[in-house]
Amino acid sequence: MSKILVIADMLTQEPLAIKRASQLASAYQSTLHIVYFCNEDVIGAVDNVKQIKDDVLAKMSEKAAQQLAAIFSVSETYSYEVVWASRIHKWVANYVAEEQPKLVFKTGNRSESLFYTSTDLYLLRECQVPVLISAPEKWRKSSNILAAIDLSTTKKVKRELNTKILQQAKILADGFNAELHVCYTVPTSILLKDLGVQYPDEMERHAQKKLDEKIKAICSQYDIEPCNFHIKAGEPGKVITSIAAQSKAGVVVIGMIGRSGISGKVFGNTAEKTLSLLKTDILALNP
Repeated sequence: MSKILVIADMLTQEPLAIKRASQLASAYQSTLHIVYFCNEDVIGAVDNVKQIKDDVLAKMSEKAAQQLAAIFSVSETYSYEVVWASRIHKWVANYVAEEQPKLVFKTGNRSESLFYTSTDLYLLRECQVPVLISAPEKWRKSSNILAAIDLSTTKKVKRELNTKILQQAKILADGFNAELHVCYTVPTSILLKDLGVQYPDEMERHAQKKLDEKIKAICSQYDIEPCNFHIKAGEPGKVITSIAAQSKAGVVVIGMIGRSGISGKVFGNTAEKTLSLLKTDILALNP
């Protein structure tokens, strides 16, 4: 049976990731593998560092077992481990390469500066399986699913990514008995808009007409109500955030096109900008 890798919250925190991931297990027909991470400075320990680490891991494992026993029923299946690792995303990358889980799940930590990249963003940029970053706030009891796709692309890799996004969104919508919404952001130029050369409403009508057959095919294939297919002109991050609120989405499914180097750190990409704006969960997929 396939697995969902869950990066557990710290033992001193509310176990949001574990509780929410248990809801995904049935949707994906998967078991959970829960990992608690530790990386404490062993101050003053010179000769017995290994012993101290072993003691810490043993005590954490005992507390983790108690926490999990209080969360899961006897009939629920899961596995867990406690790991000493300084770079969580590197450990996750190795695990994903070996075990190929269905997805990676963790509670979000949405803070980033120019010289610090959080574990969340490393996972979004580099992970080879879908990554679901959960908002720290509690999920709504009845949340819809929003898939953000690029209908204008002519690149094969992006068209394939659109398909993956819709497939994952459909799994979540069916698993949570939620409505599936889809959005497409029509590219615009801020300069041309300010100069009165481009008008968003005209661009939206043109896109709707041009893409009508493609939209009908998607709605038919994924059982989407036509009124749940949203086309809006503007900046992708702001458009997706706006439509997510409008459609009462609890999870936004989005594609990641990786970007490395300084440009990736300074400018980010659509998914990273959207993550900083959204108050919902985000499921990110790499090509």
